[in-house]
Amino acid sequence: MSTMIKILAISLLFILGGVAFGDIRASETQSAESDSTESKVDSTKAETPPEISHKVIAYYFHGTRRCISCRKIEAYSREAIETGFAGALKSGELEWLVFNTDKAENKHFLDDYELY
Repeated sequence: MSTMIKILAISLLFILGGVAFGDIRASETQSAESDSTESKVDSTKAETPPEISHKVIAYYFHGTRRCISCRKIEAYSREAIETGFAGALKSGELEWLVFNTDKAENKHFLDDYELY
């Protein structure tokens, strides 16, 4: 794996780890609040798998005119996500979206995320 892919994968791990850590802390708070109600739950019933409580969207923004390096960065980013987070992509916890900000329908991203 090239150095660029490793750097992108590590960066994404930090982002996903932060999201997961936030969810763990939220679930700890919720479980502490629901301790009294848990004793009322019938433990003989089969538990259904939990639904996805969050979703991470990895955006890649670009303009219409792109150099070779810009296209390479997109390819490395896609590869890092598809290889390093294949399970999250398949389960729907992670979504990879590419937008051309020069298109009229995508111009709002420039203001939304303060892109330049």
